[in-house]
Amino acid sequence: MPPKTKKSKSDFEICKSKEIDKIMKLYERGNLIIRGKKVSNQKQAIAIALQQSESKCNSKINGSDIKNIENKVNQATNYSEFTYSDIKRILFLHNYFQKKKNVTKVNELQSKIIHYLLTVQDIKSSYRKLFITHFHIKK
Repeated sequence: MPPKTKKSKSDFEICKSKEIDKIMKLYERGNLIIRGKKVSNQKQAIAIALQQSESKCNSKINGSDIKNIENKVNQATNYSEFTYSDIKRILFLHNYFQKKKNVTKVNELQSKIIHYLLTVQDIKSSYRKLFITHFHIKK
């Protein structure tokens, strides 16, 4: 049996972990301030760190990162409910494949979204807001 090789992190993963570390250190020192208020909840600080790291590091995504995101989406579709992160990943891939003009992948992701919308009875308002902003739906 060959020895396990250590998987090296991509530029996206390295950037993301550095950003998360930076924000969490601010939180630990008590200096994390959002919208003029000090963040006192650790879960909120983690959510802020994840959101900001994703937005800052999206330019560093490469093909292997896209495959990892696709794998996570495929695993998520095996369950009955999506998490907020699952929906964000699906919408990210949808944008990515639209830009690459990969129609089959776009249609596959759209069918997953439609299946989710039709099968889940009570969709959280935050999920609904993501779909509305992504597809530019007017009320």
